[in-house]
Amino acid sequence: MKRTKTKGKGMLWIFLLVMGFSLMSSKLNVIAAQETIIVGYPIYNPDLEEHIEIVIFEDTDFNETWGFPGEGTPEDPFIIENFNITTGAPFGILIDGSGSGTGFNVSFIIRNCLIIAMDTCIRIVDAYPSLVTIDNCTCINTVGGDGVGIYLIRCDGATVINCHCNYNFHTGIRLDMCAGLWIENNTCYENADEGLFIDNASDNGLFLNNTCENSDTGITNQFSQSNTFRYNTCTNNSYTGYGLYYSNWLVIENNTLLKNGDFGFQILSCYNGLIMFNNVQDTTSYAVYLETNINNFALHHNNFIGNNAGGASQALDDDISGSPQVTFYDTATNEGNYWDDYSGSGNYPIDGTANNFDPYPLSSPVDIYKPGIIPEFTQNLFLLGLAILTLCGLAAVLIKKLRT
Repeated sequence: MKRTKTKGKGMLWIFLLVMGFSLMSSKLNVIAAQETIIVGYPIYNPDLEEHIEIVIFEDTDFNETWGFPGEGTPEDPFIIENFNITTGAPFGILIDGSGSGTGFNVSFIIRNCLIIAMDTCIRIVDAYPSLVTIDNCTCINTVGGDGVGIYLIRCDGATVINCHCNYNFHTGIRLDMCAGLWIENNTCYENADEGLFIDNASDNGLFLNNTCENSDTGITNQFSQSNTFRYNTCTNNSYTGYGLYYSNWLVIENNTLLKNGDFGFQILSCYNGLIMFNNVQDTTSYAVYLETNINNFALHHNNFIGNNAGGASQALDDDISGSPQVTFYDTATNEGNYWDDYSGSGNYPIDGTANNFDPYPLSSPVDIYKPGIIPEFTQNLFLLGLAILTLCGLAAVLIKKLRT
C-alpha cells in the first residue's frame, strides 16, 4: 500500500465552481518557455536580469521594499518578471503572509523567471482568494528541505500555468490547503517524488494539460475533494501515474498514462469518482489498482492496452467488503472499457477479492479526445448551462419588448 504524506489537518474552504469548467480553455498570451533544462547548472538567458532572492512578508514590501510595478489590484497587479534568481539561499522567491495575521491582500503575478534555490524555488503562503498567478517560470534543482519547485499554502484561487518544475529534491508543484486552483500546461520532469502533489483540502481545482514524468508518481491527490483532471500526461513514473488517496468526487478524463512502473491508477479510500476516456498503456503491473474502501466509483470508456503483461487481468479490485463497489461500465449506455487482451466473449475479469468484472467490454479502442457521448457530469453541466443561456436570451428579448 502506498504510504501517504500529511502535513497537518487543513481547513476546508468551499467554493462554487464556475459552470462549464470542463468546456473552458485557457487562451492566455504568454512569453515562450525556456525549453532546455540542464541538471545541476544554471541556465544562461541574456533576456533575464540577474537578481538576488526575493523575500516578502507584507503587502507594502512589493512596492516599498522591492519597487515592483503595479498597484496590487486585480486590474493592476504587482509584477515580478524577467529575473534569473540563482541562489544558495533556501528560497528563490518567498512570499509569506502567515506572520501578519491577515495574509496578503494584494494581487500579484510572477512571470517569466528562472529560479534555482536550495529548498523551494517559489513559496507563497496565505494569500487571499484569486490574488496569485505564476506564469511561465522555470523552477529547478532544489537539493534539500521541502525540495519543491513551486509550493503554495493557503492560496485559494491561485493560477499556475506554463511552468517547468524539474529536477527537484522532492516535488515539482505542491499545493497545500488551496481551494479553487487553476493548474494548466505545466511540466514536472525528473523530480525525485511527485510531479504534482495536491494535499490537505485543496478542493475544487482544475488540472489541465500537465505533463508529469518523475522518479516516483506523476500526480498525487490526497485528502482533497471535487478536483477535475483533464488532458494530463503521466509517463515513465517509476511508481504510479495517478495516486488517489482519501479523496472524493474526483473526475479524471482524457488523460494519457504510459509506461508507468507499478500502476496506472492507484486508488485507496475514495468515494464518488469518475474515470473515463483515458488511455492507460504499458504499465508494468495493473493499469488500475483499487485498494480498500472504494465506493461508488465508475470507470468506463477507457483504453487499457498492454498492462500487466502476462497476467490474467489489467485491473485489480481488492475491496475488503468482498463484493464490487466499483462499476467498470457506464450505467447510462451499458458500455464498458476497451481491454486489448479481452477474449471476445463474456465478461472481462478483474483480479482481486471483490470478484469484480467489466460486463460490457468494448470491441475497439475509443477516441479519448473526441468521445461520441459525454456522459454523466460533463453532459449534465453542458445541458444545464445551455438551458440557462437560452432562458437569459429569452428574458432579454421579453424585457426589450416590454420597454418598447
